[in-house]
Amino acid sequence: RSLRGTGAAGALPDADAAALSSQPLAALCKEFLTDVAPTSTLDEAMPFDLSTHPLSKHRVAISLFSRLEREVALCARKRNASQRPVLTLMRDEHIRAIVAGDKAQLAAAREQVASLTLKLTELKARDTAFVASAIRGMEDSANNMSLGDKATESEARARLRFWLLRYAGMETEIWFEHLCCGLLSPKCESDFQLLNPFLSTEAAAGILGSVSQMMLVASRIVAVCRCLDSCFDLLQLLDNPDGTGSKVALEAGLSEKSKVLCGLLSSKRTFFTPVSDVSSTAGFEAKFDPRFLIFEFVTGFLLRPRQVEMVSEFLQTFLSGTSVVKQMIMGAGKTSVVSPLLALMLAEGSRLVCLVVPQALIMLSRSVMQNAFSTVVQKRVSTFKCDRSLDLEVNLSARIARVCSQGDIMLSTPGDVKSLQLRFLESLGMANDRRAKKNTPQMRRECVEMGRMLEQLKRGVCMIDEVDLVLHPLKSELNFPIGQKSLIDHAPERWNLVLHLLDGFFSIDKDRIPQHLKDSLRAQQILDSLRRAISRGCDLHYLQRNPHLVLLNEEFYHLEVKPIMCEWLSLWLTSEHVGRVFDKGSVAGDRGLSDEEIKAYVLHRVRTLPRVEHETGLDQWERWFENDPACLTLEEGGSVVCTLEAASGAELPFGVLPRSEYKVERLTATGGAGNIRLAMEETKEGAAKRESRVERLAPKDLKSMNLCFDWLQVFLPYSLQKIDRVTFGIMSAEQVAAALIEQPLMPLTRAKLAIPFVGKDVPSQASEFAHPDIVIGLTVFAYRYEGLRRNDFDEVLGMLNEQVEAENGSMMERPTSLLWKAWVEEAGALFCVKQAELDDQTAADILASGDEDTSPAAPSASPKDSAEGSPGHDRHRTRVLPLHLLERKNEANM
Repeated sequence: RSLRGTGAAGALPDADAAALSSQPLAALCKEFLTDVAPTSTLDEAMPFDLSTHPLSKHRVAISLFSRLEREVALCARKRNASQRPVLTLMRDEHIRAIVAGDKAQLAAAREQVASLTLKLTELKARDTAFVASAIRGMEDSANNMSLGDKATESEARARLRFWLLRYAGMETEIWFEHLCCGLLSPKCESDFQLLNPFLSTEAAAGILGSVSQMMLVASRIVAVCRCLDSCFDLLQLLDNPDGTGSKVALEAGLSEKSKVLCGLLSSKRTFFTPVSDVSSTAGFEAKFDPRFLIFEFVTGFLLRPRQVEMVSEFLQTFLSGTSVVKQMIMGAGKTSVVSPLLALMLAEGSRLVCLVVPQALIMLSRSVMQNAFSTVVQKRVSTFKCDRSLDLEVNLSARIARVCSQGDIMLSTPGDVKSLQLRFLESLGMANDRRAKKNTPQMRRECVEMGRMLEQLKRGVCMIDEVDLVLHPLKSELNFPIGQKSLIDHAPERWNLVLHLLDGFFSIDKDRIPQHLKDSLRAQQILDSLRRAISRGCDLHYLQRNPHLVLLNEEFYHLEVKPIMCEWLSLWLTSEHVGRVFDKGSVAGDRGLSDEEIKAYVLHRVRTLPRVEHETGLDQWERWFENDPACLTLEEGGSVVCTLEAASGAELPFGVLPRSEYKVERLTATGGAGNIRLAMEETKEGAAKRESRVERLAPKDLKSMNLCFDWLQVFLPYSLQKIDRVTFGIMSAEQVAAALIEQPLMPLTRAKLAIPFVGKDVPSQASEFAHPDIVIGLTVFAYRYEGLRRNDFDEVLGMLNEQVEAENGSMMERPTSLLWKAWVEEAGALFCVKQAELDDQTAADILASGDEDTSPAAPSASPKDSAEGSPGHDRHRTRVLPLHLLERKNEANM
């Protein structure tokens, strides 16, 4: 569209039109404001130098520093060249004088602000009168049916007939909103003539010019009102300078309030492109996008330059058929300006416009859209919701087609869109299975509706607010199982390994070694090493113990904790006989992998092992390398490639594997005389030999070793960085009940397994962890941190009762009964064989047992009473009956 002054529209002078298209309050800025340069300049060089840091040599770091240098230099140049508008009588020196008590300067500043307030009030009155007059004139011109003096009798008769139809209410008049929306139509003249056939094309063009001028003046009224509010705030502070309580607060208040006022007065409009200025013979003319102007008129905002630039970039990207992501700081107008403005521009009836926001912003986004499109430009804001547990709308695709054709806006959440896609895939699978019970005509109709809906989404435009949250792989994830259930691969080793691995951390926390490893000296030594490593990590703030053990530095884990956990895992691998026997190619003396080879594979797989340096006496080297004497005859600096093999009964240094090929280099010894220092580095051929040996193992053993590697390398550090009840956890019984009310078809996995949490004690609505090993590990962590829920305990007891009934033999000797007895005793309770023993415990004893630690070795107990089996100790310990005597309905027993 074009904006002209008096020459075309007949109401707004060229000077006013030029000011409204660039700086609406330019006249007041010239009278009351002045530009000042910054008092200090910024250096264009980087304020720090990290070029000597080892990580700065990386390609990513070089690119990052290069960008930082450009950004710092650009920011400094812009800031040094910028000028800041200030009130002529409220510069920095004037404000300091006012704070110091200069009454004359205070009176002058107060007088200037009062004069500015008066000028703003007068401008507001003139603009209000202009807008009211312009609206009346536009409506009169749009509904005028005059034919002039040269009208024929038939034309006059047609005019009279149309006037009578309009008078009878059978023809409508052109109303104000229709005139405003005419700016958006490329054929607005013909649209006006449909409602008034006697309106000429020239008159319609003049009306559009008047509409543009009216909107600009109305937007200036809003800007003047904001300036008046700021003037009143500043005047209130100048009238009572002692009310702030201190000179520092007064100076800060005057500086801030005057800065806000100057910013409002000097605001500029940037979406007009001048064609000719005021001094040209043709008069002032500027080109503009009417969608920007209408949005300003509807919302009352004055679009900032960055907002106009960003929306223009989005439109150019849309026209090129690509996608783009933009970042805006909080308060820059992402939700209130950019999203509704793009919706106004894109929702024009040919495509579906969908705004996807996080669930927490759905109400706010709907309110913003409804406020923007409920007055002059009217658009319906429809909300799309899809859930697995809800019936699908019958005419879903038809409703979405109406939203598209009418230029309305659809609002949704990422969970609803993902649920639509997953539900469509699930329906396709059932539709292709003729034997499925859910393969009904209604299901097939829903599948067709969802397919049509997805086609419309594919052809439409998707605007995503808070894209970093919506596209986050964990914070915005939706999974629900489809198809038949099958046992997870490599069961039960897949969770037995995790239980053993995490037992190491909980043994440190509870200071209690697992029952099956109590007699293992090696296990105790490994746990002591782990305890020292965790203590050192907490001292260095690489780990934290509150609210539980949390990993803060992953590098510390890989350097200090991972080798110890590898030793701990080797206990489980040994008990399971993993890697001890080759599946093929077994020979006498070499039937499987050694402990060192298994640990090397679990730590590094088949990558070449790290370089090892060791120094000791000649006699020790001869014992180790009896079969490779060439290694010991090397000169300093010399090297040789050999296959190391220790003599019978001798073990190689830590980190050096037998039957592998090494490059051995002699270094200068730093110890006493007669010592030899060697550096041993595995060759690629040696790693290939180890790989060929691993490939001879049974597939089950290889899976266990690969699973150990994945847990040590990826899963364990990832799980240790999670915080229970904040980023993951198990829903409480109350949360499960509430979720089942909201989603009756909620999968059982969400109730029994660990799920993502979006905040403290706030589980995600529908998300689950996608990786099965992460689910297993976090579930074990959650149950160990939170304990069993009461209904979980009831289910476990029910399963144990079923098992013990199905077993043979004496009831007390059955395997499940013995397992129950072991659990009771390890928990610190007293196992009672008869009901009378339970009844013998008085109420006072029961209360005392709740106040004390029931562990057999409670630190607070006296030596006499803490001795297991002593009368005082047994009397205060909780007593539990055998499994077959427990009554689950008996609350006292439970």
